[in-house]
Amino acid sequence: MKKLSLKAVVFDFDGTLAKLNIDFARMRQSVLELLARYGIPSDGLGDLFVLEMIAAGKTRISRTRAGAEREFS
Repeated sequence: MKKLSLKAVVFDFDGTLAKLNIDFARMRQSVLELLARYGIPSDGLGDLFVLEMIAAGKTRISRTRAGAEREFS
């Protein structure tokens, strides 16, 4: 098996080098919908970045349904 040698990895989230086709708004909405299924209201979470929303959601879930935060994440 031939070993692949990478010289660089480029992340272009502002769309200057490649077309960005990630629907961040939908991703955020999906996280909020999933949190709602765990009984977590979206208050205060909507202004966070997606990964921060997930982390905060895990914390909130662990307070009300211990162990369920692992399933959520």
